[in-house]
Amino acid sequence: MKHACAALKLKTSQYDICSMDGDLLPRKRDILVDQLRSGEFKHLVTTDIKPSKLRDSLVVMYDIPSCLKVYKDRDRPSAVSLVKPSDEIRMKRIKKGT
Repeated sequence: MKHACAALKLKTSQYDICSMDGDLLPRKRDILVDQLRSGEFKHLVTTDIKPSKLRDSLVVMYDIPSCLKVYKDRDRPSAVSLVKPSDEIRMKRIKKGT
């Protein structure tokens, strides 16, 4: 997932995008979040980490979470899950909590 995050950032380098993953130090993560909030960056590409300061931001999930807890951590009113046909059964199970 970390490599996909970095690759997506490279492919979209003409946009104001920052990326973050679990290896990023908390202080650096806070700096990136502040830069997002100030408008220096407009988009964030990230792995399963959850920057709590971005609670009201739109989240687009292109990788279905592996379990209900991770899904609930990501789920919010402004969240969208991109689901492939092969992920539909897993997504239904996650939504049901099984």
